[in-house]
Parts: sequence; C-alpha cells; structure tokens
Amino acid sequence: MVLLKPFFVQIARKVDLCLKSEVIFRQCSSISSINKQISEKQESPRITFVPKEIDDNLPERTEINSFFKINRDNFYDDDYLHGFEVKLPKALDENTEDVSHLSTETGASFNIASFADKSKTVQELTKLGVELWKFDKHLEIVKMIVNLNFDKDVKPYIQFLHDTGLPVHQFGPFITKFPKIFQEDLDDLHTRIRYLRAHNYKPSMIATILEKHPLWLSYTTQEIDSKLGYFQNEFKLKANNVRLLTLKLPKLISYDKMVLEKKTFAFKKEFGFEPEQAALILLSSPRLWTKCLKNLRNSFDYAHNTMCLSHEILSLQPCILNCRKSRLEARHQFLVHIKKAQYDPLKPLYVSPKDIVSGTDSEFCANIAKTTILTYNDFLKTL
Repeated sequence: MVLLKPFFVQIARKVDLCLKSEVIFRQCSSISSINKQISEKQESPRITFVPKEIDDNLPERTEINSFFKINRDNFYDDDYLHGFEVKLPKALDENTEDVSHLSTETGASFNIASFADKSKTVQELTKLGVELWKFDKHLEIVKMIVNLNFDKDVKPYIQFLHDTGLPVHQFGPFITKFPKIFQEDLDDLHTRIRYLRAHNYKPSMIATILEKHPLWLSYTTQEIDSKLGYFQNEFKLKANNVRLLTLKLPKLISYDKMVLEKKTFAFKKEFGFEPEQAALILLSSPRLWTKCLKNLRNSFDYAHNTMCLSHEILSLQPCILNCRKSRLEARHQFLVHIKKAQYDPLKPLYVSPKDIVSGTDSEFCANIAKTTILTYNDFLKTL
C-alpha cells in the first residue's frame, strides 16, 4: 500500500492539470467569439459619415469651443481615446468656464474671518456692522453663526428688530452684544415685547431699552416682572417711576436679586437714609446699585463723616457717592487748604458737592478753586 501511494499522487496531479487546461480553453473560446462580434460590427458600422464632396457644399458651421476634436479617419483606432483628440488651452486663452466652485475645503480655523468668502451669513452680518472678531474667543457662537442660513435663520430676527423700532444703524451693535438672539424663539421674543407694550411702554421707550441693554430680550417675562415688581414694592414707586428707572438703567434687571437686596439694605440701614430718600437716590442715580459695596461704603463714610454732608444733601446730589474716595479726598483737602470748603447752601461762598466731583482737574481748578492747575498739582505732592 505504501508503494502505491506515489502512483496515486502522480495521477491526481495529471487530473488537476487537465481540469485547468479545460478552463483556460473555454475562456479563450469566449474571448475569440467576442472579438469576432466586434469585427463584424466594424465591417458594417451603424454610424454613417457625410461624404467629403457633400460636406464641402454645406454652409459653413460655427466653430464649437471645445477641448476635444473628432478625427473621422481614425474614429475606431485604438491610438485615439474613443475618437477624441485632446486640445489643450494655451496660456493666454480666455477662460469662459465658471470655476469658482473649485476650491479646497475649509478646514479648522482660529477665527471666523476664514469663512467670509463662502458664508453668506458672515458677509451679510458684516454689512450690518456686526463686530464678528469679538466672537473668536467663543467657539460655540462661531459654530452657531457659520451654520446659520441667512434667509431662513437670520432675516426673521432682523425683521423683528425692525418692528420693535430699533434704528437700523443699531442692528450691528445689538447683535454684537447679544448674538444668541438667533437661538431664542421668535414667539418668546414677541411675548416679551408685548409685555412692555401692555405696561404702557411706548415704541420709542422700547427701542431705547433694547439699544442700551440688548440682553433684556434674554430674560423671560416672569424674570422681568419679578425684578420690576421688587423695585416697585420695596421703594413704593409709581408706574411712571418704574418706567423711568427702566429707561435710565435697563441693565439693572440683569443683576441678581440678592445683590440688589444687599445694596438696598446698605442704603436704608447702614447709611441711615429714609425710605423716601433711598427712592430718590435710586431714581436719580440707579448706577449706585451696581457699584462695589465696599467702595460705596468708603465714599459715603468720607462724604458724611469727614465732609459733614447731611443725608438730605446726599439724597439730592447722589453723584458724590459715585465718585471714588481718593479723588473726593484730594479735592476736598485742597478746598480746605485754600479755605473754600463751604458746603452749606444757606451760607455765602457755597460750593456744590456735585461740582467737586464733576469735570477734570483743570475745570475744577478754574471753576471751583479759582487757582491754577500747577498749584493743585503741587498740593497733591504733599499728600
């Protein structure tokens, strides 16, 4: 049995070779039949050409500007690419084909300026005066603007701003300060405007509010009503006074309610102002509620205890509390030095506390101290 094994192996190899030869023979036969069919088609082509003598009698045809030229004599020649000969343009030939769409894809970028050539939204916002470079530090805002469709996603909001009465030249600064308006629901924005109209805000007043503080539209009607209601109830303000406060400083509603309560407590309890005086200060200088409480304490302490200004005078001229202590101290000591520190309106040579903190040093010396700026600067060196 062992002796017969090499014999059977040789027989198996011969059978395998025969099978492979049969497959190769069949493939060659099929290829020859295909070649025969192609040759028959070439002998009787379906395409007919116009004879040369008839073609010469035909009217002259306009030349077609093409990069491919048909050669009739070698239409079926393998040396030509399907009968076409490539006609390459010359260096100075005029290009009539639009190739503006052929460009590299915009990759990662460090600023929004790289999208200006392709993004219609970026182009139109730039025309409106939006300072897009300010968004480079905020990646989520850049992604939002680049993905916006100007006609569908931006135009309705611009129309909304126009309907609110906001001037056209303020569209750019408004969007610069509040770019996330495009993420707000238009129905909610209309509701917030209707809230103001329902509380007797005129269109000009609404436009002023939006111009001063665009982020007003980011707050819900419940939040706005809660902040305005707090000031009205805490200071016993009338509706007209609430509207006046809103026009003077719309930004006041964006502050946390606890911060506002601390400032109110400081004026009424720490500083000792009466409720009517605190309300008068709020309507005259609402910015004091946004000032640092420590600086506010220092200014009040120096004005009331050192300069001996009464609560009544401070409530009528609260701008003195908005001045930093160092400036107030320097000018007061200079008036004391020249013996003109007289703040009682019932006595002669009265100096208004408002004039002390107003204007530049030159104006203070010329109008109040009646001295030269050199004298005032020499005095500051002694402090």
